[in-house]
Amino acid sequence: MLTWLRNGKDVADDVIDHFEKVDQLLPKKRTQKPEDRAREIEGVLDWARNNDVPLDELSSHPAFKKHGFEPSRPRTVNDRAKDVDDVLSWIRNGMNPTEDPTGEFKKIDQMLPRKRKQTPEDRADEIENVLNWLRTNGVKLDEEPNVPGFE
Repeated sequence: MLTWLRNGKDVADDVIDHFEKVDQLLPKKRTQKPEDRAREIEGVLDWARNNDVPLDELSSHPAFKKHGFEPSRPRTVNDRAKDVDDVLSWIRNGMNPTEDPTGEFKKIDQMLPRKRKQTPEDRADEIENVLNWLRTNGVKLDEEPNVPGFE
């Protein structure tokens, strides 16, 4: 698969045409390395095999659609600094719900373990890092994870 990516997606390297089908379904990431793209394609192929989903039906399969990804613009340094300031203000003002209109700060704060001697600034940085990761990866906090066997 990595050879296929490195050789310009040559059809001769895609023996059964699976790589190209999956590559077209997955969103492109600007800074993604070929090794990471290969792992991503491999993960989809493994998932399809393990769930008995033919590749021709992959794009219309409900589970695959649910995990679709809508790329967002990268957060600027200023955006992230404002988020840290907002979280820090929320912490310093007694975690007032009016300063956390979406409830994201509270949810993340409750999920993250507290560290001994953690300053409010460190806590705000930690919460903002999670927020940034969620936004970058298109994950919403209100989504329930879709894990088979856990109902």
